[in-house]
Amino acid sequence: VNQTHVECTVYGNPQPLKRHRTARGFMYNPSAKAQQCFQSVVEQQIMPNNNNENDDNKMTMIPLYNDNDDELIPTTHFGSDALLHVQLVFYCRRPKAHFISNKSGPGRLRLDAPAHVQRRVDVDNLAKFVLDSLNGVLYADDQQVVSLHCLKLYDDDDERHCLGKSVMRMHVMTPEELQEKIK
Repeated sequence: VNQTHVECTVYGNPQPLKRHRTARGFMYNPSAKAQQCFQSVVEQQIMPNNNNENDDNKMTMIPLYNDNDDELIPTTHFGSDALLHVQLVFYCRRPKAHFISNKSGPGRLRLDAPAHVQRRVDVDNLAKFVLDSLNGVLYADDQQVVSLHCLKLYDDDDERHCLGKSVMRMHVMTPEELQEKIK
């Protein structure tokens, strides 16, 4: 199941990780539902469609069992000992004020509309949302991420009315790559 590279795009305005809350003595994650949706979209993009048996590039998911008690051990895309480099580009939805006559559509983006998002949401909270969402799917734990590069921009995709997307690229770092990053 171990792969060395993953790249996928999730359409929709990027979401920040909301702080966990306590109610009636219990801790809960207000972002849990959105994280599950994000996770399922990523799984659909990276996991094979088992109905198509002629696809030579499909990856086979092998369920692993604990020898002692036949407990199912979840499999992840990258091995549990992999050191990962993650690149995240967040394209935030543009406000209506960025469009001519405040109406989005192809060719309606103002020439003076900014490219970079300076307000709204912190890029670290956007990254936490993605990394926490993919725990147990792409990697065993987000502690495996040793290199993280994030960028936050406004969406310029006129055909999709600048509604936003998150682009994710990750790969396993070799010891040589890691040493190179240190220099």
